[in-house]
Amino acid sequence: MELARFLEPIREHDLRDVYTINHAELRDCLASLRNDSTTVEFSEVNEHTNDGNRVRYSVNLYLDSGSVIFDKAMERWLSDNKRSLERPEVRAKVAFRVKFYCRSPFKGAGLATYLLPREEAVFRKWGAREIHVLAMEDGLWVWTRPRFGYRITEADFETLKQRHKDWQRAMGYAPTSEINRLEDFPRNFLETAVKFLPLFKVL
Repeated sequence: MELARFLEPIREHDLRDVYTINHAELRDCLASLRNDSTTVEFSEVNEHTNDGNRVRYSVNLYLDSGSVIFDKAMERWLSDNKRSLERPEVRAKVAFRVKFYCRSPFKGAGLATYLLPREEAVFRKWGAREIHVLAMEDGLWVWTRPRFGYRITEADFETLKQRHKDWQRAMGYAPTSEINRLEDFPRNFLETAVKFLPLFKVL
C-alpha cells in the first residue's frame, strides 16, 4: 500500500505542517528554532500487522546553531485497525505517541502544549478514534495531568489502585487511602513504584 492511500483523507503535507512552529507561542529558549531544518521521516506502510496497516514517522527539530531539541527523535505510529482501549470489541484508526523526550534546556518551553493539539486535529481529520501513549519515567506524571485528557482502562485502574495501597503499606502509611481519580495518584508513587501505564484519549 502506498503512503498516500494509507493517509487518506489527509495528505503527507498535512502531517508535516503540524511541526511548523510559530515561535511566538513558545518560550525564548526556542526562539531560534529553524522550521526549514525540521525533518519528518515516514516509514513504508507495514501491511497486515496485528493492528492492521501501520506507518511510523519520526520528527526532529533544530535550532539555528544546529542543536537538536529532542534526546531521541519524536516518534508516532498510525494504525488503521487497532483495538480500541475504550471499547475493546471495536477496531479503528489509532494514533500512538511513542517518544517525546525534550532535552533538559527545552523542557517546560511549551512545545508539548503547542504541538499536541495540532497533532490531534490532524489525527482526528485522518479518522483516528483514539490516541494511545505508553507513559514511562517522568511521563507517568505528565501524561496523567487532566489538561492532556488521557484515561486508563477500568482494569488497569483497579490494578493501579491496589499497587498504590501496597506501596503505602511498604512506606509505613497507616491507614492507607484509596484514590478514585487517575490524576490524584501521588507523583512519588507514580515515579518510583510504576514502570509504565497504557493511556488513551478518545478523539
